Amino acid sequence: MVVDLLSRLPPDTTILLREGKFKEPGEFERMVDMVCELMGIKVEWRQVEITAELWGRKAVFARDLQMAADCDLAVCFTTTEQAYDMECGSTALAQKVLEADKAVYHYAVDAMRFMDRDNHLMLIGSHDTDKKFARYFSA
Repeated sequence: MVVDLLSRLPPDTTILLREGKFKEPGEFERMVDMVCELMGIKVEWRQVEITAELWGRKAVFARDLQMAADCDLAVCFTTTEQAYDMECGSTALAQKVLEADKAVYHYAVDAMRFMDRDNHLMLIGSHDTDKKFARYFSA
């Protein structure tokens, strides 16, 4: 599932992963980081930058806007329960990428089975107007 998807990406891909300022990355992000390391895919962690003007949710929003600006493509993963929840950071990030008119593929996976081989990803939505990345996401 995720390994298969990552294996389809171009070799010069850099994966941007979100992490909090005071909180360890989630299990899913750590798993993606580990798989990328094993596959030789570059990972760049994006952390919240707190300033006097930007803190709390504003700092998270600023980080996510910067990630949307910096990416060519966003592949966002959420649990099935979070797929349409704008309080979920990954769902909100997918929306920010969409608003920036960048390519985005948003997948949901069962939180309890994300490492299972039989757990297929469910495409929640995508935006890839010129189909630049579609070949990497074909069945």
